[in-house]
Parts: sequence; structure tokens; C-alpha cells
Amino acid sequence: QKNYINLIEAFKILIESKTIKDINLIIIGEGKEKNSIIQRINQLRLNNYINLTGFLTNPFPLIKNAVAVVLASDWEGLPTILIEALSLKKQIVSTDCPSGPREILDDGKFGLLVPMNNSEKLAEGIAQIIRGEVKFDEELLLKRAKYFSINKSFSQFIEIIQEN
Repeated sequence: QKNYINLIEAFKILIESKTIKDINLIIIGEGKEKNSIIQRINQLRLNNYINLTGFLTNPFPLIKNAVAVVLASDWEGLPTILIEALSLKKQIVSTDCPSGPREILDDGKFGLLVPMNNSEKLAEGIAQIIRGEVKFDEELLLKRAKYFSINKSFSQFIEIIQEN
């Protein structure tokens, strides 16, 4: 689902382009694909550039210090990581996968949307963010995150119930 292989291949493109220096990729999470992810990292000789943290109860310090947050998923339910990244005023690159990113990023107004399973376009989007060629207003990112707050969602839920 998370398509980390696509992300790793996009990262390889960035490393090989040599237009961006001193970059690292941190992958947060745990899952059954871990061995194939490690194998692909080894095949592409990216061990010195990619860190797999595993599951973190509090990923916010890593996210806060990141230049960008990248979602390479094939599908999502509600990609909470995008809302968390918005709340931390982070620049976002996300695949335009079904269910979530397009809605959360409001058709690309709050983050770059790139085609799924296209490591070249993903790499291009990441490069645009890192180079500052595309930059979303940080205060608007925070405002967008607040749109998805628990209080707002609860209020909307109550309105729906009261209408029926």
C-alpha cells in the first residue's frame, strides 16, 4: 500500500542526478514488506542514505526536522500523516492515489500531487520542493490542518445526525 519501493527508486534518481546534495530519506513504519524494502535499498546501494526507523510512537520530531514529507502510496483511507505534516507546516509531495491525498491537499493547493507508480515524477516533485521551486505558504498549511481537527469533524458529525 505505501509503495516504499517507488519512493526508494525516486530517491535513487535524486541521488544520481547530483543536483541535490546532502539528502537522506527516513522511512517511518513497520510492516511485512520490510525485507523486500531492505533488499531493494541494498540492490540500489542506498544504505548510507536511507534510514528505516520502524514504528515510532511519536514521529513528530523527525517530521518537524524534515524538509519535506513524501507519501508514495497506491491507496489510502485517511492519510493522517498528511494532516500531521500540514499541522507542522511541512512541504508535501504525495501520489494522487485513491481516497485521501487529493481531498486533504485540496487538489494540490496545499501540496504537490504526482502520478502513482511513477518514480521519475515523484523524484521531480521532491526536487522541486527541496530546491524551493515550489513552496506552499506555511500559515495556510496550518490553517488547512485545522480544517481536519477533531472538534470540527465532531461538529460536522453532529450536524449530519441532527439533519436526519
